[in-house]
Amino acid sequence: MKKQEMKAALDALKKIKMPAISDKALRNGIITTHLALLKAQRAYEKEAADLEAAMLGAFADDREAIGKLQREMNATTDAAKKEAIAAKINAYTELYEAWEAYTRALNKLGTEEVAVAGIPMQPFIGEIQKQDFDLGQIEALYPLLNEEL
Repeated sequence: MKKQEMKAALDALKKIKMPAISDKALRNGIITTHLALLKAQRAYEKEAADLEAAMLGAFADDREAIGKLQREMNATTDAAKKEAIAAKINAYTELYEAWEAYTRALNKLGTEEVAVAGIPMQPFIGEIQKQDFDLGQIEALYPLLNEEL
């Protein structure tokens, strides 16, 4: 499973009604997987925050200035004023270059694999049918489902 898929999987796992799962081994596996995924998600969030601090921390004042300019641009209806403000915003080229580098690094981090034991697919399919679970939630859990288990 990729790190960027963990949040959706955790959200889907939260919707499982654990007492409705009669297979005790499956229930224990889901709980174990949820806890491991939660730990990995928190580590990923810390890595992402550290990455942002390292790559964009020096641009905090510039980011604040751009935010102020964007609010100013949204508040005005004068086309010439909007154009002048947009030119000021576009002048922050170093920040935009740093932001692009940060985005590439964050995307690379998000595509890294994270190892979790997973959930056995066939027992899961049998048990999840007893619950109000939609295909979007099952899709979010798909990277966790193992046929081998």
